[in-house]
Amino acid sequence: MYTYHVYFTTKPNILESEVETVLSTFARFEMKENLMTGYSLTRFENKASFPELSDYHFSAHYASKEDQENAMKDLATRFTKEPHASIMRITKEFRVAFSRNMKGMNREDSGSLG
Repeated sequence: MYTYHVYFTTKPNILESEVETVLSTFARFEMKENLMTGYSLTRFENKASFPELSDYHFSAHYASKEDQENAMKDLATRFTKEPHASIMRITKEFRVAFSRNMKGMNREDSGSLG
């Protein structure tokens, strides 16, 4: 599994429920239209020794590196359109990263918000 990670902080006065709605709408679209196989959304409550860490982490899962690359190319052509535009509207700052699972070290993700 290949994963696209987005670490982000929202603009002031954005409710957690709005973050959940916006990200779940985006994820459902991407799963139907753009090769995403699963996703998760977490909010950091205790940043411990990493205070610079963003408030939220969204991860989008893909079956292969090729699927991930194709999905990112497609998303790049429409990131200012819905449903992605709503993410940009509520986001103050973000950082992205890409990863792959190491063989034998991970179980399959359920693809749920949580």
